[in-house]
Amino acid sequence: MHRSFSEGGCPEALKQMPEAHTFLTRVVTRAAELFRGEVVSAVIPGAEGYFGVLADHAPLIATLGIGEVTLTMPDGHKHFLAVTGGVVEVRDNELVILADIGERAEDIDVSRAQEAADRARVRLHREGAEERVDITRADVALTRALNRVRVARHGR
Repeated sequence: MHRSFSEGGCPEALKQMPEAHTFLTRVVTRAAELFRGEVVSAVIPGAEGYFGVLADHAPLIATLGIGEVTLTMPDGHKHFLAVTGGVVEVRDNELVILADIGERAEDIDVSRAQEAADRARVRLHREGAEERVDITRADVALTRALNRVRVARHGR
């Protein structure tokens, strides 16, 4: 009979697992390298949804979306980054995130990000042909701003 973890199944097997393998991860924008180090896991916002990367991952190239990158260190500590657009490559036990825009959680000015979200909301709700805005651009601006606010709060 199979028992779930909550029923006491498999905890000894988990205790006997070898230490987690790590892999080199770099998060880079045109302006700076935001992160470089060994991590146990990464959760990344792809253009089609979030995906995870662990050591010995199969080679992969993917498009980066708007969202939060979560990097888990060998000691369990997590680093959070807000990213928008770019490319992700996994190869030879190395992850490279080339982001069009990226910020570490601790570097995000929450009040500026909230103001940007407020401006985008105003643009989305304007009415009248003379004040017509590009809805797609305003929606992307709102998504980016809200992501920055969420990541900043999550990372503190």
